[in-house]
Amino acid sequence: MSALHVSVAQVLGSNEQQLVYLIDELNYQGVKQKMFCYNKIPLHKVASKLPVEIISSEPLVVYSINFTAAQLGKNFLAVYEKLKLEHRN
Repeated sequence: MSALHVSVAQVLGSNEQQLVYLIDELNYQGVKQKMFCYNKIPLHKVASKLPVEIISSEPLVVYSINFTAAQLGKNFLAVYEKLKLEHRN
């Protein structure tokens, strides 16, 4: 089994703390994991110490919700394509 965690939060809140606990427990269960988050944010720093491969990009400058959704979609599709290629190998 494998898992992809996606977090676009730019602060370390309770949801991100729960994700940290989940990553630890899934690692204990033997689940291969990857996580997408923005670099240079608190979660990226915490996750770098966890047993998870990090896929990251620069944080977005939010001007409108449409721009954010479009950019997030592009980032997610890039991660998805990378995972599909790795899964085939």
